[in-house]
Amino acid sequence: TKGAFRECMNLHGHTFRVDVEVEGEINPEAGNIYPELADSRFDAPAIGGAFKVSGSFECPVELEHIGYPIKYALGSVTSYTIDGTAGVYEHIFTPIDFGNSLPAFTIAVGKDNVTEETVGGCVINSMSLETASKELLVATFEYGGVLVKLTSLTTPSFPSPDFIAYHRGVVKIAGEERADIEAITITVENNVNFDDAYRITRTKGRLPKEFPVGGCKITVEFDARFRDTKYYNYFLGGASATELQDEPYSVEVEVNFIGKTLDLSSGTTHQY
Repeated sequence: TKGAFRECMNLHGHTFRVDVEVEGEINPEAGNIYPELADSRFDAPAIGGAFKVSGSFECPVELEHIGYPIKYALGSVTSYTIDGTAGVYEHIFTPIDFGNSLPAFTIAVGKDNVTEETVGGCVINSMSLETASKELLVATFEYGGVLVKLTSLTTPSFPSPDFIAYHRGVVKIAGEERADIEAITITVENNVNFDDAYRITRTKGRLPKEFPVGGCKITVEFDARFRDTKYYNYFLGGASATELQDEPYSVEVEVNFIGKTLDLSSGTTHQY
């Protein structure tokens, strides 16, 4: 369903509400309990059980607004001022460690000009950033939430898009810029335990109470034109390894995309 992703958070001292056009889905489950009794072949009337809501949304990366869901996915952001007059900042996003919580947000999706389905208390379980030659850079997020509501349909205002095409990116592997990459996907998984979120309580007891995070897993996959054996050497255990080594070989992967040019108050420019 095409709709509006309403984000409410704080990046550097202010609360924002942003409408971003996305493709997404919301999947609520009532979790009803059906007692099995010995005096009948049929179940007894359902008893309300653990309510669960999950979903996902996908959107082309728009650099002015993608920072909000990235913060929800990773959990922490440090911001630096590049030009306060022009409103230009640098944001560095990092995954949270144990003992910290992922920030929650609200998502609302319009339903065929009939109503709006709103999910509160959402926490992102996984994020992927992917692109391929001749394609846009696309972000996909999977989440779980606390509750759903049907609310009045609103008309969102979407920003002027500045989407990022494949030819605005650079991939470096082991510090070397590679011109043979055809597709790449980076996935961050929080391993949120949505099933371990319920407590014995009469206070909205059907709803989840907390979403504990598990181990953070980051996966990089890419397709490359076979021009040399460099990637196979890495796999075997060294920059020039021709057979399997005792220890694996670690390399750094850096993916860099640029957006529009920003004018600074000094008269110079800065790249998104």
